[in-house]
Amino acid sequence: MKKNMLNLITSLFFCIVYFLFILLVFKVVFTVIDDGAIAEILSGALKGKPDAHVVYIKYPLAFLLAGMYSLIPEFSWYGIFLVFVEFICIYIVIFKIVEINRSFLKKVLASLFFLLAFTGIFILGFVGFTYTSVAGLVIGTSFLLFINYKKGLLQKEKSNRIFNRYIAFINWIFN
Repeated sequence: MKKNMLNLITSLFFCIVYFLFILLVFKVVFTVIDDGAIAEILSGALKGKPDAHVVYIKYPLAFLLAGMYSLIPEFSWYGIFLVFVEFICIYIVIFKIVEINRSFLKKVLASLFFLLAFTGIFILGFVGFTYTSVAGLVIGTSFLLFINYKKGLLQKEKSNRIFNRYIAFINWIFN
């Protein structure tokens, strides 16, 4: 239990530092017109009041986001949601990396290598995010969890049930 908590905290630390770095170094924006239009519909910029009838997103989530725009219209709730999903996906991957490696040095080096490789490969989809790039990240994270489940790495741990439920929920939203 203590080891698992340390892994959770270590993973959270890496994730927070990485996201702060990204937000300070890069300008994070919607790069496709669709996402800007979805945000405008949800926020009420087009009709004068928040509306949950948008494309791509299932109605229950759109209803929740439109409700958040009604409560606090100053925040870009759609953008916050997409960044939150990205954060959780990166967190899950880092957690798996930290969990698999035994020594602290290996945990740090493997996590840094992943973040560096991820940044090199996916940075444009990450800072110029779209619904599609976030959906791709969710699919990749789901695939990682599926492979680990098949190898028997996920069957013993309680925390993985939470991850699996989250990924199942997000996959339902994005499909």
